[in-house]
Amino acid sequence: MLDWTVSVFLTEQGWNTDWLMGCLPLHVVQKIHCIFAGFNHTEADSCIWKLTSNGEFSVKTAYLSLFTEETNYTWNWDIIWKLQVPPKIKTFLWLLIHGKLLTNVQRVRRNLASNSNCPCCNGSMESLDHLFRRCSHAAKMWNSIGIPNQVAHSFSMDFKDWLFTNIKASFSCMQGIPWSSLFLVALWFCWKWRCKKVFDLNFSPPPWPHIPIIHFSREWLVANRSRNSKLPKHVLKLHWSPPCVGWFKINVDGSCMGELGAISAGGIIRNDAGVWVKGFVTKLGCGSILEAELWGVFRGLLLTWNESIRRIQMECDSLTAVSLINGETGTNHPLSSIIHCCKDLLLRDWECTIYHIYREQNSAADHMAHLGQNSSLGFHVIDLPPPIVNLLANDSSRGTTARLVPV
Repeated sequence: MLDWTVSVFLTEQGWNTDWLMGCLPLHVVQKIHCIFAGFNHTEADSCIWKLTSNGEFSVKTAYLSLFTEETNYTWNWDIIWKLQVPPKIKTFLWLLIHGKLLTNVQRVRRNLASNSNCPCCNGSMESLDHLFRRCSHAAKMWNSIGIPNQVAHSFSMDFKDWLFTNIKASFSCMQGIPWSSLFLVALWFCWKWRCKKVFDLNFSPPPWPHIPIIHFSREWLVANRSRNSKLPKHVLKLHWSPPCVGWFKINVDGSCMGELGAISAGGIIRNDAGVWVKGFVTKLGCGSILEAELWGVFRGLLLTWNESIRRIQMECDSLTAVSLINGETGTNHPLSSIIHCCKDLLLRDWECTIYHIYREQNSAADHMAHLGQNSSLGFHVIDLPPPIVNLLANDSSRGTTARLVPV
């Protein structure tokens, strides 16, 4: 067994799950199983650049990686990007979290300066914690603003816990301004005033620092509400549509659940009358939602071909997956093997196209993908419809679902 190679565990249909389960722990098998390998036209392994989403090297990511502090802290970036602050403050926050703000401590570390003292109080080393919390100028700013009781305890936490607690705060304070927004604007002004002090020794922060901070926060809040209120909205009545006469349609979808990222995919083939022809589910192990969506596309195309269907329309609600397959994708993309195998399937001797649709038009495939979560590892063809008769009937009767979209 010690002399076995990876090819021993591969078949023409992918991984030999039984053999893997007999040799490795389940959590390892789940990580291996979602790796696309063993199929025709699978590309050879190669080195890619892990710091970009497409695997291509960029000078920017290489440069930034040199100055990123090692941290085990996990940030919820969805929360951060949805904060009600200007883009420049979100960028500032990104730099702050990654330790890229050039405080004097950082400048000394990079041999850009010889003095690490704070330029505002000249009393302690200018670390991020000192600059934004411990410095007398920062303390004056926070006292001027007034710390709400809900987050007062956070000022005794370590620096990153303090940041996270205030960023995720969901309450509003003075004049209806969300505390998370006011907090970030205060940090930004603190940094702005510090930089002015560095370049102008005669500069002094305003005696009442809360005034410009609240004014800026309020102006942005009002402007943002005004902009959003003027966006015209349109209600779309969405429903599944059968294919053209003589054609078949396959709807596919992926699913990703839980902290470990358990992924699965599923799909349904129907004829031009909306009648069930065949379905599939596949449990893939652990991975990303994009991997699940691409596996759904690949398995759906392969199943349709093997069923001798030669006029097929495929629909998928993942715009990213559809764009990668229909567009140009480099060989360095982390998922290039499965993407290019999907492209090869589309080029076979048949009439086959793939389109993006809204998820409201893909409810039956979504249900199949979730069924895959409860199946055993591997690919399973389903000949008879599972208990989703109501969804199939709703699709066949052109039942609509409303979706509000910007015009």
